[in-house]
Amino acid sequence: MPAPPFDRRLIADFHAGLLPPSVADHIRRHLDDDPHAVDVLAALARVRTELAALGREPDPDVPPHIEARLDRLVDELTDS
Repeated sequence: MPAPPFDRRLIADFHAGLLPPSVADHIRRHLDDDPHAVDVLAALARVRTELAALGREPDPDVPPHIEARLDRLVDELTDS
């Protein structure tokens, strides 16, 4: 099982509900051990809320250059 500090992409997969239940449960139990993961989850929740307000869902097939920009934005929002 992954250990804190959790990788940002793992946290994004957790947030999106893409992980097997046992891994998601493990991460959920250890979130308090990784404040950065909590910040990343909060940033992802804000993005999802803003997209919902626009009436859009995130595109699962994000081009690599856009994904890199989003990664930088999450880093900036979470002060990593």
